[in-house]
Amino acid sequence: MMLTMQEFWLSLKSVLRSARQLINTKLEPLGLTSSEGDILFQLVSESRGLTQEELTERLDVGKAAVSRTIDSLVDKGYVKREQHPEIARANRITLTEKANEISTLVSNVYNNVYETLKGNITEEELEHVSTLLVRVSQNIQSQGVRFK
Repeated sequence: MMLTMQEFWLSLKSVLRSARQLINTKLEPLGLTSSEGDILFQLVSESRGLTQEELTERLDVGKAAVSRTIDSLVDKGYVKREQHPEIARANRITLTEKANEISTLVSNVYNNVYETLKGNITEEELEHVSTLLVRVSQNIQSQGVRFK
């Protein structure tokens, strides 16, 4: 059976939408959105924090969206902006004590969603899918498409 272009796009869109909805559902009791959770999840493993630019690159999301999400997390008391000690025009985003208290819960959400997505797929199959998705992303980026 040959995969049609429409089937490819619908499958890709469905996976992304479903994963995002599942993350939102699991983060809702914490009063967080998936966008906020994405940033917190990145910061959990970075004790020194990350710059807004680093978060933008890691999450492959536009600068304005990352800035709005950081603003929301600052308002909720989960992150703080500090002047970066080595980069004059950059802020370092770090977790607050309030965020550290829920960091395990946030990590568990992402780990649980990963396990759900993985289901009965083998590690080898997952690696293959990941490799293919990286190649698809590179194909798109080779056309000059970048988030701003």
